[in-house]
Amino acid sequence: MGVRFYDRALLNKLKGWVKDPNATILGPGDLNRTFQIMADKSGDKPVTFPLIILSRDGTVQVTNNSMRPLTYDAHKLLNSEDESKTVQLNAIPITLNYQLDIVTKYYDEADEYIRNFVFNLINYPRVEITVPYNDVNFKHRSSITLDPNITDNSDNPQRLFQGQLNDWSIKFSIDNAYLFSVPFNKTWTISSPIELSVKQDDIQYVTEYVGYKD
Repeated sequence: MGVRFYDRALLNKLKGWVKDPNATILGPGDLNRTFQIMADKSGDKPVTFPLIILSRDGTVQVTNNSMRPLTYDAHKLLNSEDESKTVQLNAIPITLNYQLDIVTKYYDEADEYIRNFVFNLINYPRVEITVPYNDVNFKHRSSITLDPNITDNSDNPQRLFQGQLNDWSIKFSIDNAYLFSVPFNKTWTISSPIELSVKQDDIQYVTEYVGYKD
């Protein structure tokens, strides 16, 4: 679908912010296999904390039902040897909703992680993805919008570590995300001027116009 590009970009961003070598960071694709992945990485050793889990809401909101061209015939997104083809970038705007869970043994540690993540999400909200279709590698930048509510789930009976560990959640969204399409189109070029002569009432009108060819 294309939302995986945003998942990977966010996960890499989080990994760049966390310096603790004992921290375990999991992304949306890992969520359903959390303990299997943790066991594989640790060789079945005891789970280490903090545990940081990035998850994405199962609903992707299409915010506009119209396709939006981000490039036009006059602009070449990809220079190739075949001059008869050009690459056009089309996009459909979407909104993606994420949740960041921070699970720690100690309250002070959870409190410090929350503080750092909130500052980083506000001060560095940019998310850059690379669109690889047709070898274009076009880079698109989106922004993170932080939800104002930060939730302590430590005593929630529906949570995995209820009452045993500190479990906090931060929610945020990417409102200017896109689904991309990168089709090949014909390249239109300008031909030599063509002169058209029209005579009316002994007056000759000469018009010059430009023709197009593919």
